Amino acid sequence: MNTTTVATILFSTWAALGAAQVNAAQETPATAKLRARSVELRQEIIRVADGVYTAVGYSPANSAMIVGTDGIVIIDTGLAPAHAERILAEFRKLTPKPVKAIIYT
Repeated sequence: MNTTTVATILFSTWAALGAAQVNAAQETPATAKLRARSVELRQEIIRVADGVYTAVGYSPANSAMIVGTDGIVIIDTGLAPAHAERILAEFRKLTPKPVKAIIYT
């Protein structure tokens, strides 16, 4: 099993646990650790510098956006189309400028 597959499985598990409400009486040490870890993986857009943002928690891989004068550059789009759609929707809250380039690392 490669790293991407493992990351995808872990991300899916994290998302499922975040959506489910676990009764405190049913919580095991493992679910308590996963719940604590989910706080570290919360979805957010972080401003790195003027016109530079990173999206964390939307995909196992981070994405970034650089805002230029006439458009934006996206650096990495996430591991799946659904991730890219959520990330772009969040970036669109910051600017309506067109995507001029996408860089994959």
